[in-house]
Amino acid sequence: MNYFYPLLTITLLVVTLYSHNIFAEKPAHQHLTISQLEAADVAATKEMIIDVAYEKLGVRWSSRQELAQWCQKTGELNDVDNFATIYGPEHGGLFLVLKDDNTVVGSLGIRRLAADACELKRGWILKQYRSSGWGTKMMQQLLSFAVEHGYVFMRSEIDEPEDQQESISFHKKFGFYEIPAYKENTRGKLFLEKRLIPE
Repeated sequence: MNYFYPLLTITLLVVTLYSHNIFAEKPAHQHLTISQLEAADVAATKEMIIDVAYEKLGVRWSSRQELAQWCQKTGELNDVDNFATIYGPEHGGLFLVLKDDNTVVGSLGIRRLAADACELKRGWILKQYRSSGWGTKMMQQLLSFAVEHGYVFMRSEIDEPEDQQESISFHKKFGFYEIPAYKENTRGKLFLEKRLIPE
C-alpha cells in the first residue's frame, strides 16, 4: 500500500492549522498577582489606565499623547497620585492592581462616599488579560473589604455607556442596578449601585 499521499495530506493539514494559529498557545498568565497599589507602581498604573482608556475611548482623541496631556492638564488621575489618602484602608478605601511579574496590567479600587456607601473606581485592564477571571477576583476582594468595613452600598458611575458596554456587563454580573445620579458636577451618564447587605 502506498502511504505517501495520505502522509503528505496530513502533513499539509498540520502546517495549515499552525499557520492559522489553531494550535497557538494562549498566554498562560502564570505570574499574575493581585496586590495593593504602592507608590512605586503609581506611574505605571497611570500609564496602563491611559492605554486602556485610549483603546476604549480613542475615537474621542486624535492620539494617545493628546489623551495623556488632557489627563495631566485636568488632573484626571490625581486620585491615583493621592491613593494613600483617597484609597487607603485607614480611610475606608482599597486600590488593587493586577501585575504580570512586575508589570501593572489592571486595576480596580473603592473609595469611601459616606458611612454606608463606597464607590467603585478605576476598573481598567489591558485587553489581553480580560476574560481570564482576574477582574472577578479583584472585585471579590473589594466586595469582602466593603462588607467588612460596614458599607451597605457600592456605587459606580459610567462616563460613556455606549463605549463601555464591557464595564456595564461586568457591573451587572455582580448585581448592580441603575439608580439616579448620586453626585453632582460629574461627567457620568449612567449611575449604578449594588446593595451589599440584604434588607
